[in-house]
Amino acid sequence: MAFNPVLVLDSDQRSALAVIRSLGARGVPVTAAERRARSLGGASRHAHSTAVYPDPALAPADFQRWLIDWLGTHPGTLVLPMTDLTLPLTLAVRDSLSTALPFPPLDSYQALSDKLLTAEAARQAGIAVPSTVSVSRAAPQPAALRVMRYPAVLKPQVSVLRTAAGVVKEAVRYVDSAAAIEEFLRTHPYADDAPFLVQERVAGRGYGVFVLFDHGQPLGFFSHLRLRERPPSGGVSVLSESAPLDAELCERVARMFAARNWHGVAMAEFKLPEHGPPVLIEVNGRFWGSLQLAIDSGVDFPWLLYRLARGESCEVPRDYAVGRRLRWLLGDLDHMLLALRGGAGWRAVRTFLAPSGRDTRLELLRAQDPWPAFRALRNWIS
Repeated sequence: MAFNPVLVLDSDQRSALAVIRSLGARGVPVTAAERRARSLGGASRHAHSTAVYPDPALAPADFQRWLIDWLGTHPGTLVLPMTDLTLPLTLAVRDSLSTALPFPPLDSYQALSDKLLTAEAARQAGIAVPSTVSVSRAAPQPAALRVMRYPAVLKPQVSVLRTAAGVVKEAVRYVDSAAAIEEFLRTHPYADDAPFLVQERVAGRGYGVFVLFDHGQPLGFFSHLRLRERPPSGGVSVLSESAPLDAELCERVARMFAARNWHGVAMAEFKLPEHGPPVLIEVNGRFWGSLQLAIDSGVDFPWLLYRLARGESCEVPRDYAVGRRLRWLLGDLDHMLLALRGGAGWRAVRTFLAPSGRDTRLELLRAQDPWPAFRALRNWIS
């Protein structure tokens, strides 16, 4: 079998490392590309080569020209963007690229990236969403904010915001009053550039549903539970566990993505409250941070997406290992340090040091491919 080479963008991401390991171990020639040298994925023994491109945050047009030229001189190469920064830039020049892209049309991706539109699509699919208000400096919505339950979550309506100064990726904030939101809108430098969302905060364990689509048709699913996150109040998963599928929830998630004629991979992140149905918190139309857990559990999404891009049949396993765990050790260390700062005391240390279970694997440190873990440690220390 002759393999198409693959160009993996954003190779400093953990998800990119998972893709590089998956495809490289199968004999696929992989180039790990980033905006700087010495990336996480570039340290892997499975990276055939590395490449450096113009910073897409500061020079998006230069990045697009680089991508067009690079693919033009490497015919037959598939390209896999891994973040919300490079994926829309790649989709925008799709017609100029000499390769197939296993991703949805740009308008579908942009609609999914708008959290307000996604909340409405979720409601139409029968999925519960938090109470949500869109606010901006021009339209602060004071009446709606005064009846919102607090503390609430304040987040940008789109994941990546382009301003005159470049790309801004806004953090999620927790606010305790309408007055705090109004002050934020008065003083924040980018409150004129795009709206923000205020959402009811939902307590509960994180639960993810991950899916592969072929032009609107779901091919298969995977689910995991978030056991610990960074920051502890909710964020990136640092300890996760493969979980059984919720058939009804998967059907509703499939309906939501199918309405966008989705193609490729996607994820939907939920909170599982003590009472009531799962509540949708976030949707991403790309690979996710804990991708390695799905691969370890028997659902090799990078290989499946690669086959889909080549026009080959994709048989997504209906059964996978449940109860398998993935630990991002440095992220878990950050979790402990943040918990200590928050007053958790020795309980945070005991949690960090407690055994994670026999069926737990470290995300970055692998016996056959140890160098990415050492590079990550060096970057963490510095």
